[in-house]
Amino acid sequence: MQGFDEYAALARHLYELQRSGERTTEQAAARRESTGDAIDQLGQRLTMQQQRLTELAQLIGEPLPQWNAPAPLPPLSVTGHLGSPPGPSPQGGVAGQETYPELAAGPDRVALTTTPAPTPSVPGPRLPTSGAYAPPTQQFPQPAPAVPVNPDAELDLAYRAAAAADEAAERVESQAGQPAFLPTASPFGRALAAYLIFIAVANIPQWLLGDGYKSGEVGWFTALAWMLAGLPALAFFGAYISLTIWGRPRLGASQPNLYARLGFFLCFLVLAISTCFWVTP
Repeated sequence: MQGFDEYAALARHLYELQRSGERTTEQAAARRESTGDAIDQLGQRLTMQQQRLTELAQLIGEPLPQWNAPAPLPPLSVTGHLGSPPGPSPQGGVAGQETYPELAAGPDRVALTTTPAPTPSVPGPRLPTSGAYAPPTQQFPQPAPAVPVNPDAELDLAYRAAAAADEAAERVESQAGQPAFLPTASPFGRALAAYLIFIAVANIPQWLLGDGYKSGEVGWFTALAWMLAGLPALAFFGAYISLTIWGRPRLGASQPNLYARLGFFLCFLVLAISTCFWVTP
């Protein structure tokens, strides 16, 4: 009975080992399948990123990015080495076959004596006559053992890099979707600021014309024509053109409202009021 009990215990142990091996195989297959699905999803995501970057480059007028493909490996030769096949040997034979010259038949050779020849007395250092002489061998560094790669960790790093690229592309699109002049302001605030800036700049020549009119160097018609019509028109068109160039998004979006009527009214009204101030003695 003791032998039967041992046999039953060994059978149970063998069955447990078999089941453990099957479970390990199933887990490895499931892990490979999930890893393959993750790689496919990552490839689709990278393809979408490539299309997105290409469209973004076309919108902002930049050259298309160059996607570097891996260089192909050189073809294998007949001998299994990389590169071109070896050429013929210097003797004209086929590579890989050794040729030996034929020796001419001659007279019988004289048998050599077994006694060692006397050592010639040549000056200089000599090798030791007793003991084995081993030439020094060069020690080459051994290659480091290959580090095992964790697919899950590599996929996690790839997903993090893809997420960082998505965030960078979103920031670029957000910045490119804003105008260069006062990007965080509303269209009304941007237009109002542009018109007021040009009105303030137009007050400088108005002040000079007012002084010239008071001193008599500039006639009243010339001064009033420039102060009431010329300078307000220049201020309006300068602000309007500036808003057209720097007040629109750089991604080719639709032109925002420039509030031309408001700008025209402000330029002529404010500069007319300032004209009264500059020409009054």
